[in-house]
Amino acid sequence: MNTTRGGTVYYDGTCPFCLGAIRRFTGLLASRNFRAVPYRIDQPIPGEMAVVDKDGTRYGGAEAIIYLAGQFWWARPFALLGKVPVINQLLHRIYQRIAAARHCKSGACHVEPDRRYWPLVLIIFPVFVMPFMPAFLFMWVLAATVFLACKLCVLPRKMTLYKKVQFLFCWPGMNPQPFMVARKTKALGREWLMAGAKVFIGFLLFFQPFALLESTTLPLRIALFLAGYVLMLHSGLFDLMALFWRGRGVRVQKVMNRPLAALRLRELWTRWNHAFSEWAEHVTYRPLLRWFGPGVALYGTFFISGLLHDLVMSLPAKGGWGLPTLYFLIQALGIHVEESRWGGWMRGRLWTIIVALVPLPLLVHQPFMENILMPFFDLITGNTAL
Repeated sequence: MNTTRGGTVYYDGTCPFCLGAIRRFTGLLASRNFRAVPYRIDQPIPGEMAVVDKDGTRYGGAEAIIYLAGQFWWARPFALLGKVPVINQLLHRIYQRIAAARHCKSGACHVEPDRRYWPLVLIIFPVFVMPFMPAFLFMWVLAATVFLACKLCVLPRKMTLYKKVQFLFCWPGMNPQPFMVARKTKALGREWLMAGAKVFIGFLLFFQPFALLESTTLPLRIALFLAGYVLMLHSGLFDLMALFWRGRGVRVQKVMNRPLAALRLRELWTRWNHAFSEWAEHVTYRPLLRWFGPGVALYGTFFISGLLHDLVMSLPAKGGWGLPTLYFLIQALGIHVEESRWGGWMRGRLWTIIVALVPLPLLVHQPFMENILMPFFDLITGNTAL
């Protein structure tokens, strides 16, 4: 019996039944150094619980429960029994039935949002206004169009008009399911305080450096701007929106789920921009997984992400073509290496930092900085007019 302690438990964060189970067993799992992480696109078999131990070995579904049972002396008889072939098959069938009906326990059996691809055609329309506006303004128009098109891809047909408006225009996430089942939760005061602090600090980073650091190098100004932007918008304002919706019974998840806490590269991209990971999981990862397997699904999802970033960043900048796509393919390769048998030391927090940050100039490339960010800097500091 494998009694290795420590690892990560991945679960369905959109399932109230699953959330309740995780809350119930969090202390027990923590006593064996297991931490619970909401499951998104980082699993090769979506729709089931998974456990990844400290050596990178993955257990899914009923096998995950059997593995966890083996970590506690009082549950090891169950784990041993679960290894018997006939009982093992029975446990798998029972688990599959429970997993398939997990959302029915909260009164919402339909978990899959609709999937359609025709809204992506909307992306071409901003191109017609490109010659008539500054590059950085065109970038925001294009980004807003891509954002709306992606939301329309997963918009459920059986959703009321009022709920559709809320989901499309009043929340940055890409998962409509929380808007279809109301379960009120109470936000802690410190959560509101932390979100407000992020907005304030991000605002200072976004605006203050331009007055104080006019003579500093461009890379430093870019770094301050991007840090302020992410902290103010994605980690601050979007957190406030999440707390607002939770108070109204819509159990949305935060867009940024503590990415600095990620210990692995795959985990980083699950925690970073959760809104896009929700969309990528449903629209790209799951279809590719079903048709071609986990390898193609991994590279295909990051390739699509790269193309969208190329569209929003390289097209307005009129340069740097393919560099954002290359950056995201490097991330997929890093995950592939991290999870391979020959990965060796190439896993953990150091590997995550190296792979995510070293090729970052491919994503925030020179044409983007010169043709988008610098004109925007000049505008907000009063050096030019719109």
